[in-house]
Amino acid sequence: MTSGNETKDLDQKFEVISINDSNEEDNSLEPVVPHERQIVDDVIAIWKTDPETEELSAGKLHGIVKKRHPNWSVSEKRVKTLLKKFGLLNTDQQITYANDITSEETPDIDLPANLRIIMSAKRGKGLYAKKPIKKGELLWEEPQLFFVPPLENAELIKLGKACSYCAQSNKVAGASVLRGLDCNVCPEIWCSQKCKKIDNQLHGLLKHNVYNPHASRKNKAINSEAYLDLQNYCIKEQWNALFALAIIYANIVTDKTGVKGKQFRAMARVSQAVRYKALNSSAGAFDSLQGGALFVQEQQESLWQEGYKKFLAVFPQAYEEELTPWLYMLLET
Repeated sequence: MTSGNETKDLDQKFEVISINDSNEEDNSLEPVVPHERQIVDDVIAIWKTDPETEELSAGKLHGIVKKRHPNWSVSEKRVKTLLKKFGLLNTDQQITYANDITSEETPDIDLPANLRIIMSAKRGKGLYAKKPIKKGELLWEEPQLFFVPPLENAELIKLGKACSYCAQSNKVAGASVLRGLDCNVCPEIWCSQKCKKIDNQLHGLLKHNVYNPHASRKNKAINSEAYLDLQNYCIKEQWNALFALAIIYANIVTDKTGVKGKQFRAMARVSQAVRYKALNSSAGAFDSLQGGALFVQEQQESLWQEGYKKFLAVFPQAYEEELTPWLYMLLET
C-alpha cells in the first residue's frame, strides 16, 4: 500500500496542463499588444471561416477581432493600417488600362477599295466599310505578317519530328527526307516545299548560318549560336514572349523592304507593368497576401534581365538603344 506521504510526493511530481483540444478557455483578460502578423492571421482566419466577411470594412473587421480576442489591445486604425500594408484592404477600386493602350496608323497596308482605317482618340484604330457589305462577301485576305511556331513544339522541331516552320507533327514522315524536305546541316525537316521555301533562309540564319559561315560573330546580323541558346532558355522557362519576339525581330532585320518593322511597331500595345497593377487591384485578398501580381512582377523582372542579355547576343549588329524598345515588349506581350 502507498502511504499518505508517498501520495503527496507523487502529486508534487505531476502537473495538469491544458492542451489544444481542451474545452477549457483561457479567461485571462490581461491586456496584450498582438504582433502585426497575429492580427493579419486572425483576419485571414475570419475570412476563411466566412468568405462573405472579406467584403467588410476595416471597422467591422476590427469589431470581430476584438470579440474573438477581448484582451487584445488593438485599435481600428491599426487594423486598417495593417490591412493596407499587406494589400488586403478592400477599396472596391479596380484599375483599368484602356487609356494606356497606344497604337499607330498602320503604314504600307494594301486595303480593298471598300474598306478604310480610321484613327480616333476615343475609339482607337478601326476598320470601316465605305459602302454596305453583302452577306457572305469576302472583305479582305492577306498572309500573316509573322508566323511563330508554338513553343511547346520546339523540342519536336529540333528532333525533326515536327515541321521546322509550321510545327505540325502529323504531316512529317520518313518520306520527307526522300522528298528533299530535310535540312542538310541539322536534323530539322519541313512538311512541304511551301514551308521549306518560306522558312529556308531564316532557318539557316537562326539555326546554323550556313549562308555566311566565315563571317565573324560581330559581322553577322544574327548570331545562330546565341539564338539556339535563347531558344533553349525559352523552352526551359516556358517564355513564349521572348521566343516570339526573337523570331519576329529576326524577320524584321532580314526584311529588305522595311515594311514588317513599320507595321509591327504600329500595333496596339500596353506596358505589362500597367497590366500587373490592374491585375493586383482585382486580385483576392489571399492572393495579395501571398504577393499576388506584384510578386509575379518581381520574378518577371529578374527573368527579363537574363532574357535581355540573351536577346542582345542574338543580334550583334543592332545597337542596344535600338533594341531597348523591343526588349521592353517583353513586359508588354
